[in-house]
Amino acid sequence: MPRCVLPVDQLIKNLYDYFTKEKSNLGPLMPVTQMRARVVYALQISEFTLKTVLKRTQQKDVEQIVSEDEEVSSNEQDVQQLVRVNECAETSTSKEMNKTKAYKKRAKLKTTDLPESIKCSVQDVIYDMYFRKQQVTLSTLLMELKAREVIDISCSSLRQLLFNIGFKYLKDNNRRALCEKPAVVQQRQVFLRKIRKLEAKDYNFVYLDETWIFSRGGCKRSWQNNDVRSVKNVGGEGKRFIVLHAGDKNGFIDGVSLVFSSKPKSADYHDSMNAVVHKMAKRETSTYLKQKSVIVLDNASKLIFEIG
Repeated sequence: MPRCVLPVDQLIKNLYDYFTKEKSNLGPLMPVTQMRARVVYALQISEFTLKTVLKRTQQKDVEQIVSEDEEVSSNEQDVQQLVRVNECAETSTSKEMNKTKAYKKRAKLKTTDLPESIKCSVQDVIYDMYFRKQQVTLSTLLMELKAREVIDISCSSLRQLLFNIGFKYLKDNNRRALCEKPAVVQQRQVFLRKIRKLEAKDYNFVYLDETWIFSRGGCKRSWQNNDVRSVKNVGGEGKRFIVLHAGDKNGFIDGVSLVFSSKPKSADYHDSMNAVVHKMAKRETSTYLKQKSVIVLDNASKLIFEIG
């Protein structure tokens, strides 16, 4: 009678059902010391089948060990020859391996692991070029660094170095230079001291400022091509209106806004903002203030007037 062999799927199903029963039982169904009996019961096979499989696998393990020993003994000469070849290859490729290791070892760019002294020297060179009123670009800075023997790198590496030490390629702005003039810095310090003293006296700060808008003002840019039909005829922007308003920490103050038209004599709308208009706005603001306050406004020459 031919032997009945269970398929792998059925064996897996039997094993899964066995572990499910153990889970429901909260422990093993049979003593753990009865190893063969547990395997037979779990897989639902005969004890004869288990013995046959174990005997067959043990014979395969013994044959594999013997074959491995024979291969080791037969390949000893080949191993010795390979050792000689490898020794020759190592001597010829040692330089290439060193280059490869050096390449893999560097995980950072050359400009990120520079000494701080070199980074400070680059900053000093830039500040000195500005002091001598020279143009600071990549090409001019690179020439200056090489001339002073600070560092010798490529243009792209210098660009990365400048980013790393906090520099950006921006449009020149004279406003920053004006704001840092000694006279302006001194005035700013005096202003901040006054603000601190008034804050200590529990004053409310009201900020008064103005802006402007044209009646026919529009967008400065539009989608165009080379065809004349996509070009807009730009006319006058119309009458200019000056808008004033005041606000404090709680927002804009109701009832103090002021809008009036002006005929500009120059491009600077401050010509229309004379002392009379500002004094009127100041009085209008004072009537709506509910606590002792300080009005802060621009320091333009046209806006200077005495507050009674």
